Amino acid sequence: MSLLPHRLKLWLPAPTATSAPRYPANTEGLKGEFAPQYWGVSMRLNEYARKIAVTLLLEGLKAVDPQRLILERVKVEEGVLRAGGREQDVRNGVYVVALGKAAGEMARAVEELLGELVRAGVAAVPRGSPRVELRRVRVIEAGHPYPDEGSLEAARLALKLAQAARQEKLPLLVLISGGGSALMEMPAPGLTLDDLRRTTELLLKSGATIDEINAVRKHLSAVKGGQLAAAAHPSPVLSLVISDVVGDRLDVIASGPTSPDPTTYSDARSVLERYGLLDKVPQAVLKVLEEGRKGERPETPKPGDPRLEGVANVVIGNNMTALLAMEAYARRMGLNAVVLSSMVQGEAREAAKFLAAIALEVKRSSVPVAPPAAVICG
Repeated sequence: MSLLPHRLKLWLPAPTATSAPRYPANTEGLKGEFAPQYWGVSMRLNEYARKIAVTLLLEGLKAVDPQRLILERVKVEEGVLRAGGREQDVRNGVYVVALGKAAGEMARAVEELLGELVRAGVAAVPRGSPRVELRRVRVIEAGHPYPDEGSLEAARLALKLAQAARQEKLPLLVLISGGGSALMEMPAPGLTLDDLRRTTELLLKSGATIDEINAVRKHLSAVKGGQLAAAAHPSPVLSLVISDVVGDRLDVIASGPTSPDPTTYSDARSVLERYGLLDKVPQAVLKVLEEGRKGERPETPKPGDPRLEGVANVVIGNNMTALLAMEAYARRMGLNAVVLSSMVQGEAREAAKFLAAIALEVKRSSVPVAPPAAVICG
């Protein structure tokens, strides 16, 4: 699911019999540029509603801007980095690994905050992204949604930085956002990049959920499912996360490179079986999963694994961050606004039917909120 809320239904009452058809009725309370004196004479109700909807969407997008989130929610004072109630001493320096669609902007903000305290770093960004100029963090373009050679290079450098942090007893700062699963990848021993690409393609086309897809990917990788953080042990690891996953499950976002993995090799094989992929994925993939099920390969780090004792994961932005910003702005406009849910999932056409029913209920009984209303969810 996109971090930007993907469903917004705004309802305004229909014009009264005595009003001109082109003007919405019940406009009392609307403020600023949305007050009646600012409407063009040719603006129809749907054009007016669309203007408000787009404005609210832009407010939501602004609220989850990666640089803004880092600069607002991360503070550095006297060599101590603080975020989400966590603290990390960075006076002697820090290594940085960033992965995901927001990696470049997050890394830029960290460089602004920490300056020369950043020893070195890597940021894996989608191929073709707008260029980001960084001083100490190397930007690597990689494939999405399928990993490529850039993904391998980014993972190699990330593991090297984790090992440097361990050897020098320095902290590792990891910046995670959606898309990181493909952008930073290292195949498990016995697998090739083509094996991972083919398996990912089959999973994405199968209808499997992101949780199921990542359960498989974590067991075919040398960096996912807490393995990046384990490579830095016993150095402390702090991850700042922008979630694109419903429910903000840390083990699912970017396949959880710094989060313990509750899934197993058996779970991964069950996903392939559930979607009829056992005879379609490369034989090398089945071999790895079977060896793992028999205990011939080490499992990904699980909850309670001592290698993850020094790891802290902090979600600094998510779907709710955007929704609440939209709600606040709608209220400043004079609308009666309510956030209905940040947990909407499923087919868009089915969600639309539910939202249409909510709009009718607003009109009929002023529930869950009275018009003029903005009912926001995502």
